[in-house]
Amino acid sequence: AIDFDVNQESLSIATPCRIRLRENRKIELTGNLCLRGNEEVTILPGSTIEVQDLAIYSKNKIVIRENADVEARDILLHSEGANLNSNVHLRHTSSYKAQNLQLIAHAKATLGHTSTYQIASNLKIKSNDYELASVWKNTKIEANYFELLANTRALIAQGVEIDASTIKLEAKE
Repeated sequence: AIDFDVNQESLSIATPCRIRLRENRKIELTGNLCLRGNEEVTILPGSTIEVQDLAIYSKNKIVIRENADVEARDILLHSEGANLNSNVHLRHTSSYKAQNLQLIAHAKATLGHTSTYQIASNLKIKSNDYELASVWKNTKIEANYFELLANTRALIAQGVEIDASTIKLEAKE
């Protein structure tokens, strides 16, 4: 667990276990942040992340909990597992600013409710095999290109506002 604020150039952490950033922590880097937790990567509520590029990988769950403030040029959250534990969740009441934001999971890839996403170029959400790609209620998205892809089901909840030049939605349901 990371239970302290980080202010430096770049940071890369890899472990066969899980990575957890404790509540109300701040990571400010002039360079990149890369987290690779084999079991899980969790950023607990109230965290602030300001970096050049943010990449998070896990075979299982990746979650950035509520009240997060994340700013980066490129954000990639990729749950690489091939089972129902392969999930990427950005929880509610949060703010994300980036050039590009991409969520990839085999089971669920979701944007939490009542959040704001200011993405200058591409926002892509993809559930490869099992369950769901979704945007939950009362979320505001600004992006040049917005893509929501799911092999099974795609969901955009009530009250979601999407301001994008191009919108691509694709799912069986």
